[in-house]
Amino acid sequence: MDSPTLREIGERLRTQGNRCTADPIFQVRVRRRVYGMEPQWTDEPVWIDTEDGAREVDPPADPDNPPEFVIQTGYIDVWEVKMVAFTEDGCKEHLRLNGHNYRHFQEVQIYADCLNRCPEMIAIRNALMALPMPTPANNTREATNG
Repeated sequence: MDSPTLREIGERLRTQGNRCTADPIFQVRVRRRVYGMEPQWTDEPVWIDTEDGAREVDPPADPDNPPEFVIQTGYIDVWEVKMVAFTEDGCKEHLRLNGHNYRHFQEVQIYADCLNRCPEMIAIRNALMALPMPTPANNTREATNG
């Protein structure tokens, strides 16, 4: 199971900033706005055009007599986890390779969550950190021993 790639991940785990989080796991998350809540139960109700794909629009000039397909509604913003990695760099690489797939989301972020009470993942994380950093001699030896 030992390989230069796993050792490099272990080195990144040992040297990365953990955002003040014990046993962090990094997530690529997207914000999605869910409409349809009662306006009185939200801080900022919005007006949406139901004929144009539920697109937010400016408030009508006369809120008591809005256009036929424009309604006021509440919303909540939810964060959905799309991908997880042991390192923040792993998330950044994912976004570099796949960022074009996130262009339709309102917001994308890298978030550090905690592996609290997840002993299997903590054990894997600790095993990766215990691997020695690959050296050029180790890489050459592995390449010839194959």
